[in-house]
Amino acid sequence: MSRKKKSSKLIFFAAVILIVLVILGWIGRSEPLTNSDSANIRTLSQGTQMHFDDLFIGLASVSGKSAWLIINKQGQTNSERRQVMAGDKVDIYGYTILVKSINASFNLSVLPGSSHGSVQLDINKD
Repeated sequence: MSRKKKSSKLIFFAAVILIVLVILGWIGRSEPLTNSDSANIRTLSQGTQMHFDDLFIGLASVSGKSAWLIINKQGQTNSERRQVMAGDKVDIYGYTILVKSINASFNLSVLPGSSHGSVQLDINKD
């Protein structure tokens, strides 16, 4: 077999694997970016950010039973990073954030925008 044929087969194989990974990432996305069950309860997927009043809350990662939240108040340059578990309350910037649940999901995709979990938050102004 010539080098040209081997090279063509290798490129084709790599393209097929990439397509499969993209499809698996799309299928594995089990939670919407954000949804609201009530006015104060929000679900946030890993790698996304939400806006609530003057807060910006991002979900950096989900690992097992814990998650890393990044919280910023509008007009401030510094963000607060908090590792949380289900049941934790975070009092910050005049808000109380109750972590109702953390859901880790199985996702083979490592592509940007693919989610590996979500958190459900109950956010209330003090």
